[in-house]
Amino acid sequence: MILMLDHNDNFMCENANMADIVFLVDGSTSIGPSSFQEVRNFLSGVIEAFDIGFDRVRIGLAQYSDEPHQEFLLKDHTDKSSLLTAVENVPYRTGNTFTGKAMDFLLEQYFIEDAGSRASQRVPQMAVIITDGDSADDVKEPARRLRHHGVIVAGASMAEIDLLASATLAFDSPRVLLLKDFILAKKQLETTTKGEIIKCQFVVIKVKPHVVFMGTPNFRLVRSFLHSVVSGLDVGLQKVRVGIVVFHDTPSAQTYLDTFDNKTDILQFINILPYRGGGTKTGAALDFTRTQVFIKQRGRRKDVQQVAVVITDGQSQDDVSRAAADLRRAGVTIYTVGVAGANKTQLLQMASEPPHTHVFNVDSFDKLKGLTQSLQKTMCTNIKRKQITDKTACKQKDEADIYFLLDNSGSIQPQDFDDMKAFIIEFFHKFHIGPQLVRMGLVKFASSQDLEFDLAKYSDANQLENAVQRIILKGGGTETGDALQFMEPLFKTAMETRPGVPKHLIVLTDGNSTQPKRVPAPAERLRAMGVKVFAVGVKDANEEELEVIAGDRKRTFFVRNFDALKTITDRVLTEVCTPDVCKDVQSDILFLTDSSGSIVSEDFQKMKDFMKSIVSSMTNEMHFGVMQFSTNTKLEFQLDQYSSKNDMLRAIDDMRQVGGGTLLGAAITEVSQYFNLNRGGRDGVGKKLIVMTDAESQDEVLGPAEVLRDKDVTVYAIGVENANTTQLLEVCGSSENVFNQRNFDELKDLESKLTLKLCEPRDCKKTKLADIIFLVDSSSTIDAREFKSMQRFMASVVNLTTVGSNLTRFGLIRYADKAKSIFALRDYNSKQEVLQAIANLVDGVGNTYTGAALSYSLTYFGAQHGGRKALNVPQILMVITDGDATDPDKLKQSSDDLRNNGVTVISVGVAGANREQLATMAGDDPSKSFYVDTFEGLETLIKKITKVISGRCELVLLLDQSESIKEINYRMMKNFSADVVNNFEISEKFVHVGAARFSDSLLPEFYLNKYFRRQEITSHILDMKKKGGFTYIGRALESIVEFFTPAHGSHSGITKNLLMITDGESEDEVEEKADRLRKLGIDVFAVGVGDVHDLELLQIAGTPERVYKVPNFKALPLIKKGLVDKMCKIEPPDGELKSLSCFPNIYDCVYDFQS
Repeated sequence: MILMLDHNDNFMCENANMADIVFLVDGSTSIGPSSFQEVRNFLSGVIEAFDIGFDRVRIGLAQYSDEPHQEFLLKDHTDKSSLLTAVENVPYRTGNTFTGKAMDFLLEQYFIEDAGSRASQRVPQMAVIITDGDSADDVKEPARRLRHHGVIVAGASMAEIDLLASATLAFDSPRVLLLKDFILAKKQLETTTKGEIIKCQFVVIKVKPHVVFMGTPNFRLVRSFLHSVVSGLDVGLQKVRVGIVVFHDTPSAQTYLDTFDNKTDILQFINILPYRGGGTKTGAALDFTRTQVFIKQRGRRKDVQQVAVVITDGQSQDDVSRAAADLRRAGVTIYTVGVAGANKTQLLQMASEPPHTHVFNVDSFDKLKGLTQSLQKTMCTNIKRKQITDKTACKQKDEADIYFLLDNSGSIQPQDFDDMKAFIIEFFHKFHIGPQLVRMGLVKFASSQDLEFDLAKYSDANQLENAVQRIILKGGGTETGDALQFMEPLFKTAMETRPGVPKHLIVLTDGNSTQPKRVPAPAERLRAMGVKVFAVGVKDANEEELEVIAGDRKRTFFVRNFDALKTITDRVLTEVCTPDVCKDVQSDILFLTDSSGSIVSEDFQKMKDFMKSIVSSMTNEMHFGVMQFSTNTKLEFQLDQYSSKNDMLRAIDDMRQVGGGTLLGAAITEVSQYFNLNRGGRDGVGKKLIVMTDAESQDEVLGPAEVLRDKDVTVYAIGVENANTTQLLEVCGSSENVFNQRNFDELKDLESKLTLKLCEPRDCKKTKLADIIFLVDSSSTIDAREFKSMQRFMASVVNLTTVGSNLTRFGLIRYADKAKSIFALRDYNSKQEVLQAIANLVDGVGNTYTGAALSYSLTYFGAQHGGRKALNVPQILMVITDGDATDPDKLKQSSDDLRNNGVTVISVGVAGANREQLATMAGDDPSKSFYVDTFEGLETLIKKITKVISGRCELVLLLDQSESIKEINYRMMKNFSADVVNNFEISEKFVHVGAARFSDSLLPEFYLNKYFRRQEITSHILDMKKKGGFTYIGRALESIVEFFTPAHGSHSGITKNLLMITDGESEDEVEEKADRLRKLGIDVFAVGVGDVHDLELLQIAGTPERVYKVPNFKALPLIKKGLVDKMCKIEPPDGELKSLSCFPNIYDCVYDFQS
């Protein structure tokens, strides 16, 4: 985080010519007489630049070698002449170099009141150390003691002093640059006031400020605001790093991102925050921050969010728009804080999107303090949101035809056009691209239209990216209406070639149409054809016209700057992909909404609008209920009350605010019963509660929330304005489900995010790679209605997969007296084709020769019919029957033959099916045999079936057994690990599991080829003993590689997961070892319990998506669902997902202040 402070002339400077400076000079033998004379000359030159006096600048000098020596104290020389004489007479003492001892000597003998220190008068205290080499003793702790005493410390080597004298050094070290300032200050005397000289001379180790003490009321308020903001951050080199830049006519860095390694030191520095007066050139400050501060050499970290907070009270005298865009393009999120006369237009130009979450403004300095909590909460919320999400959504969108309509008019500059192309390219890598999967095309338009490439031209993301990179900016007018009309025949062709596949058009433009009256008609015709239109506007685009194009506000997006397009990528992707994620997801969802008196009527309406938007976006498989709460609760409607969305929307509209206090704990207890079967809840579906509140609850919430979550209810908490974040976390049990909103207007920004979370699957993600054949009973005992239920069941299974020639293939065989293949694995390469073939089936007649049908099906897993056994693709036969087999004696042999050939047999029985026969077909494996009483009940099996067909993967558990983990906590960790394993389909053909413990070294428990039954694995895990020792994660990561080798059961071409759980910081380095694992294709999941360094977890996992933190071992079950969901993804070799670079508690922040 970089704080940028505007120090213009509106601030007045007090004590600008006051400081206590002590020089500590190395007098060891290695210096030599001639070099020591150079030090005397250097000190004399520096003293000449200062306004020396009793009430001005005081200087002391100490020399050290084996022991420190007092040369003169701060009180000894109060005029420049005597001071220069004393410096010239300093003797050269010789000896060794004990710098640490000498620093403690300064603290004890110099920076005290009796020696002339004016620390009690809040005059800056500074120590400048000049040495020729390494100290013979420790300097870190003595330097820390000085800083804790309020002393600013700087240092330089003798070699640097020599170079400074010739002014030839390119100064990279903070301590060198400030000493350069000392030297150059004398040269500036002719053109600069003494006050200004002082401002550019005082120094801090690893810091380059020009320090003066500020005393005016306004600046004290700014400093207090900054102190409060930083106090709320988890500061540390492994957590939040903070830098400070001040600017006026020119910018300067007061601290860099790697200057301070703890909160105490930087807060002490803020107490004497530097100041410079002058003009206001914010643009130059933004450029300086980008090129000199947010760089690796100054502490910027990879995969960590970068944040700049600009605080100003004036109008910049230079352009801020370009500089801010360049900083944002460099990956920095900008917040602007305007005070009093700050230019609101410039605040908007600088800030990141959206402005209502990145721009803050107050009309006076005394109101800054009120912004502290709001700014902290907003930054925290936005940082967490960076971890989203479009990957999950769009990787489940198996089929779609998407065209981009790209504005190519003359108002767009080359760099802007690059931003537009980057926005489009981002889409390519979020989908499964292919002729039978997602196809993409692009048309550019200005005065005329050009088809760059149609849907059929490119078949992978890299080809698409290269094609977009080659597009040339043409220029011309903005004929949006004609361009929309141009798209009509293209979509007509797409619908003829792939009927039933979703069609999308994404329009990207920066201005009004030249002929706005020609826009509505073609836009409406496209929507009437079934094309879902999304309109993205930039800069001068007309927002009303965008809505005309899209036909729906939710599909309309607008940003003020081209570089801000990247900030809405996820929002657009979520709108494009959410319908596919929510398909086939069943949940019972209750809203628990605050109706207390603290909420004004306008905000209560915004809550109702938010609920209506969520309900409208969901499928009919989602059941909703609403309860209001304040001092008491009021049930509006329960889960089974309405089956129509319109009825639910009307009921929400009719809600009336109750008023009263805020008793959330009692409300949670009351609402809990409405998930029960006798109160409208359903069995076997997800249960979710959405809490919305604007205030701190007046009763205890943790206990009631834990009881609710124990009923397997997932809780989401939305806090607005004065809601207590700690309470919201207690309600949810997981920070992933807490949403802090600055105000009720921000609820609309949350709609897509929450919709996506509500649709997250409860079990594994879609099957990406398998050969699956349905063996369907079509005997006379099944009537037409029952056969339709079977078809719906098969369609649901298909929808759980990603269909494609290189992904999941399907075949179907129906049987009665005889078996007949309806379509083979090689026949269809798209989901639509498979679903249509299933829909075309008709019921049949005859007996139930299941044994013969099993034998018949074996051939269809062969390569000649599209089977991929040779490629190690999992092969599954799903038998669906409703009665006794006519040939039961053949069931065992024929199903055994299938298993002996590597085919997993899943038996699904309905109504009159014989359960013993079902078990026989499944090889007496209960996890592969299913039974329901009715055909309608088939649909309840889908989630259970998911686990069986979820595909192949490898999971290795790496569990911390160090001394810091108590035995009771170790048991909870083992129970959690066993519970994770229970969520996978363990078998030789599906999921393999290994386990190891670690502390001082790695102790293998069992490898991937040891067990193939779930019970064996969980029993071994629960029997594991704890050894104790220290926490060497790096060693463990280095050794765990052996688990992922063929000798220990690992296979190529399948997903490999490592789950590491630890409660402490590693005693050794982890990043290089973890990088090696990821290069081997291993997804590393890092779970930290308690006080574990966030950055270390990120270094281990490589992406925040695979980092999990819980406050204690008891909370481990709260992360199981999300963890399992991510681990059990099955991707083809080219299906690598790209990760977002962000993390909620790890980021680099720079505060820029106008000075």
